Amino acid sequence: MKRPKLGTGVTFKMSHLPEIQKGALLVDWFELLADHHLVPSKRLSSALEVIKGTYPLVLHCTGLAIGSSTPLNFDYLARVKRLADELDSPWISDHISWGQVPGAHFHDLLPLPHTKEVAEYVAERAKIVQDYLERPFALENVSVYVEAEESQMSEWEFCSYIVEKSQTFMLLDVNNIYVSAHNTGFDYRDYLKDLPWNQIIEIHLAGHTEKTTDTGKWIVDSHNRPVRKEVWELYKEAWTRAGQPSTLVEHNGIDQTFPDICEEVRKAKELQEESNYAATRLAS
Repeated sequence: MKRPKLGTGVTFKMSHLPEIQKGALLVDWFELLADHHLVPSKRLSSALEVIKGTYPLVLHCTGLAIGSSTPLNFDYLARVKRLADELDSPWISDHISWGQVPGAHFHDLLPLPHTKEVAEYVAERAKIVQDYLERPFALENVSVYVEAEESQMSEWEFCSYIVEKSQTFMLLDVNNIYVSAHNTGFDYRDYLKDLPWNQIIEIHLAGHTEKTTDTGKWIVDSHNRPVRKEVWELYKEAWTRAGQPSTLVEHNGIDQTFPDICEEVRKAKELQEESNYAATRLAS
């Protein structure tokens, strides 16, 4: 399967529709959180009709819980697939996480132990999901706050094994890399040493929040702050090494205005231009 390249997009929020309708945006595409829209809505359908002819729409999910011990939820996948077909989503993504046990769904993106056994399990299920959806399926690295004692490999080795074994794709969230590095103690620069670059279909950019508690200083993946300098540096390297994949500025739509978010898009595009210029100079 090919990796579509859409440029730089943002998370779609209904509250931003009036500004989107004005046009002349730097934004190239929108990512839609599928789980909020699996129940048909006339209001959403009308809004998406306004933009889908102009901007590509890509579905991002949080409800699959692919690493859980429960069977894959094909009712959920059928609804996701139906929405993807309606919107002509070029790919669909979810997370390398768990969040279900028999009889309960925690509605959270809980990190998995980084073991080969777990990676094999997730890879097998990811291949099934991609085959069922009949379009590229990508898995995202999540924010980690505490490392599991059972882990036997680094997070990047774990994620790489899954996408390579399953022949699916990776959604690389560079803010999550920084968050996890701070919270669990690895060097965030090490994450980019060995990744399946040809299978990275999308990169997420986002801001985070620092919190100090009795147990120390933590970083929370809140999506409500400007992108940090170190995350921009990670992004520039990852975007270049992955062959310039689609980029998304992820936000929660609460503490940042749409112009604020578009400013982050502008920064991303400037870094892309810098990388292209540097590559051209090296080639000449």
